[in-house]
Amino acid sequence: MSDSAAYRPADAPSLPRSWVLAGLVVLAVRLALLVFSAPGETVLEGDEPYYDELARGMIANGSYGLDGEPSVHRPPGWPAILAVIYRLMGESRRVVVMWQALFDFGTVMCTAWMAGRLFRSRAATVVGFALAVTWPPFLREALHMQTEPLFTMVVAVLLVVFFRFIERPSVWHGLAVGVATGIASLVRPTGIVILAGLGLGWLIQTRGRGLLRIPALVAMAVGLIAILAPWAVRNYRAVHSFVPIAVGSGEQFFLGSLLETGGRWNHDIWWPIRDNAIRDEEARLGRTLNAAERDNVWLERGREIWREHPGKSLAISIRRFARLVALPVLSEDRPWLRLGFLAVLFTLYFLALPTGVRGLRTGDHSLRFAGVLLVMVVLYAVVSSMVYTTSRFFEPVRTVFLVLAAGPISRRWFARLG
Repeated sequence: MSDSAAYRPADAPSLPRSWVLAGLVVLAVRLALLVFSAPGETVLEGDEPYYDELARGMIANGSYGLDGEPSVHRPPGWPAILAVIYRLMGESRRVVVMWQALFDFGTVMCTAWMAGRLFRSRAATVVGFALAVTWPPFLREALHMQTEPLFTMVVAVLLVVFFRFIERPSVWHGLAVGVATGIASLVRPTGIVILAGLGLGWLIQTRGRGLLRIPALVAMAVGLIAILAPWAVRNYRAVHSFVPIAVGSGEQFFLGSLLETGGRWNHDIWWPIRDNAIRDEEARLGRTLNAAERDNVWLERGREIWREHPGKSLAISIRRFARLVALPVLSEDRPWLRLGFLAVLFTLYFLALPTGVRGLRTGDHSLRFAGVLLVMVVLYAVVSSMVYTTSRFFEPVRTVFLVLAAGPISRRWFARLG
């Protein structure tokens, strides 16, 4: 039966063994440079203390909590892995950085595979590899004890698995997509948004005929539920509310909508306003709120700001979107470096976006995946920009632009590689 919902598999370009060995050497050197550039002593900053406390609680007594109460604010993917690292290899920052660099290894390999398969080109494979292995934010985040390297890797794996699914939308590939999405969501809740964007792109490309793949879609749902269900049950027992992944979107939405800070992070202003909102609600109800209820309070306060100040809220929302997709994440005390990276970022977009747009129109069964990726990244940007954002939150899907830019770069300057 002819089915335009399925893509013909692209020819995967084979690489000479010497190229593969050279790539492994590059990754090994990258790992060594990161490990030896990391500080010997661990000084926690940003969100690192939260992950550290969660990991230590899991080691000490098997609990998953912060400040004496069960946590449903952060999913357990990264804290669980961090606990395993602590238990088996010690608590040195350099050990953690080694694992962060290994997660980047997975991201680099997935980026190279997608670029080569999408453009059916060995040159695109090499360019995709080079872009990912040298991408500055990946190098920066590998030196920290946060979720970015792990989440970026599992997102890249999900993209690869979905690529295979749309080539052959079988039950097994659907199940793999569901499982990969569940794992990504247990690292960071926005993993579920990745699948929503990929699914929307696939439906646009197939003109809705992808919905006819009912067994594959059911398998996808089964895989997703199988991964998330145990965690959702645990959350219900902990806070007596249905929390399938995590709470926190209400707090982030409130923070990103706050007029007093223009939607920016300023803890001296933000924390008192946040805490006063909870105290007022607890005084009204005469009881202590659980984590899910607190998040709902903050969500409603954010909605109130939008209802009372729609114009200002829209302006803040536009600035949040710009920060998400464009503002470099390098140090603010080196403006020349930030401007230089911003120029690189816009060059990347300039090269990648036409490929994605062409993928929405083309009949080529390989390049059409570029259109799916473009739809996904646009949806992810729109959804993510509805809450407090920095460009660091966008890095896990920036691999899409590395993949899409690999084609035009390889055709223009490296075509002789094949």
